[in-house]
Amino acid sequence: MSATRLEERYLFKSARLQEFQERLGSISDRVIHPTDINETVYFDNADHELPFEHSMKARHYTALRAASLFTLNPQDMWIMELKSEIESSEQLLRKKERAEMPLADLLGRFSSLDAIDATRLSQPLVPFLADSYYRTHYLVSGNNGFRVTVDTQPIYYLFTEPLVATQCGKEDYVRVELKISDPNVGQASISAVLDALNAVGAAPAVSKKDMAYNMISAYLRAKHYSPIPESDTEIEAKLSLNGNQQHVFNQIKHGFAAGAFPGFRLIETFPFTQVGGKLNSYAILPNNDYQRISIKGEQKVLTVKDEAEVVDDALGLGCILRRREIKSPVDPAQEGKAPTVTLYRKRKYFLVRSERSGREYCILIDRCVHGGSKLFQIEVEETLLRPTKEQENQAAAEIAEITGRILDMHPGLKPTSLTKREWLMGVAATA
Repeated sequence: MSATRLEERYLFKSARLQEFQERLGSISDRVIHPTDINETVYFDNADHELPFEHSMKARHYTALRAASLFTLNPQDMWIMELKSEIESSEQLLRKKERAEMPLADLLGRFSSLDAIDATRLSQPLVPFLADSYYRTHYLVSGNNGFRVTVDTQPIYYLFTEPLVATQCGKEDYVRVELKISDPNVGQASISAVLDALNAVGAAPAVSKKDMAYNMISAYLRAKHYSPIPESDTEIEAKLSLNGNQQHVFNQIKHGFAAGAFPGFRLIETFPFTQVGGKLNSYAILPNNDYQRISIKGEQKVLTVKDEAEVVDDALGLGCILRRREIKSPVDPAQEGKAPTVTLYRKRKYFLVRSERSGREYCILIDRCVHGGSKLFQIEVEETLLRPTKEQENQAAAEIAEITGRILDMHPGLKPTSLTKREWLMGVAATA
């Protein structure tokens, strides 16, 4: 069974759940299921080679909730769900395929895949993370083509053994998803649900999968490494690519592991590829400039960046940028006074260390989405705190060295100085 639909996600404080249910109940019908406990297992591999556009998971309904350990029984029946994005000039649509089968069959099916789109898999897909939550379903105006799901008490798990996952985080928020598969759903019905969400202070949210990856990233850094250091200066090289070139990122990491970047190596104590997603809301100022507001639950951080300065480098790449940035909490008194546009950013990254300077650099690929437009970039990045000019020049020189080697190995990538803010301004201006 397959279907195409539009999805939107929101979250709000758990204390306002009853108020929202009362508002939603007046415009929808609740659908009763035998159990309200959902369990979802997401499949991936250690290098996270699954392209951004795809999600491969299994869903299970149960009457007993997992606690600190999440254990799989291969004999249980699960619902396989394959999600992929559909190109659209106006909005991000998703195609969903479902089929019920024993978990053992599902595990075999996913582990036998050797390629997805243009990406060849160097390792099999296995259970990588999971979540568990209570879910209630609603049909808006009795229309099966417009469903609203309300998820509470989500817990997230990381698989530490083939069939056993350990709790790595949880949320004290209510998550609401709007799922619209009927193109004839009226705007009045959509507006009624959005009004109910606004009434309880709901904010746009990343997916549960991305939130799980965010929590796993924090969990691994705390366990194996150190917190992200404070910084006020960013030096980065940018390379453009298209969605069919995502596999290049994995090839770059394999190159570091194989010694193809002399003088640089993966950090032995932290060799992981990290994955995550976040929402950035850009406030449009009176002078038509954009200021970035990062959203994480109810926490909102304002980031003000200087204009990017293109740094001269020995290779003449023209894609190394230097910017100062200042982060501060958003002033509630000023919030909502300026119109905003939102960007959904997903990224994968790993860290390397220079054997000469001891500096650490982040090698990342990210995908930004606004409406139906997408931006793919690979970046080589270093962040610094109150650096001297000599420290900046040293970092820029090593970033140029890494970037030049990447371009030698992957000539299909193109140097660019386009920032996300500039891209979003261009996309929003033509919308």
